[in-house]
Amino acid sequence: MLLGTSTTGQQQAPQEKKVVAKVEHCRSAEKAIVFYRGKVWFYQDKLGDKRNPTYYPERKKNACAYKRFIVTSWRGQAKEYRKEYKERTIHPKWIALKLLGGDREQWSCLMSIVWVENRTMDPTLDYGSGHGNVYEAYGIPQANPGTKMSSAGPDWRTNPETQLRWMIGYCRSRYGSVCGAAYNRRVNGTY
Repeated sequence: MLLGTSTTGQQQAPQEKKVVAKVEHCRSAEKAIVFYRGKVWFYQDKLGDKRNPTYYPERKKNACAYKRFIVTSWRGQAKEYRKEYKERTIHPKWIALKLLGGDREQWSCLMSIVWVENRTMDPTLDYGSGHGNVYEAYGIPQANPGTKMSSAGPDWRTNPETQLRWMIGYCRSRYGSVCGAAYNRRVNGTY
């Protein structure tokens, strides 16, 4: 079959071809908007982010070029959220922020303690004989002995979330807050 001819042998007008291509292009843009908007909402849910993503006015919703613009914007937002999600889920400092309910003041106090105790946030670190001796200061909080952290969960030896949960609970029960423990750490050299 020749290009530009229909199955009945009649030629399609060039104008009809352009309209069909434009409609298909706009449909794919609409699908992409739904896809990337869903990605943004997914990562917002995972991150516990309450910010509203950028919404666009409905006045131009039928303009194809405008839809393509919206696709690029949603795609950009989805990439940013994905990057933030990967960073937060990898490093224990983001786990600590989640455990503190997003309270950045308490989080900065916790990070000041961790910076002195275990800068690398290695959950298996002990400063006595190296790695793995749980009868010395152990893990992210440098609990001494490390077996104290077993009250936070069975995976306390290797899981940074369990160790941080124990550390936050310990700070709150002994000093009233994580910042109280940080103050004591600065003044007395221990928490």
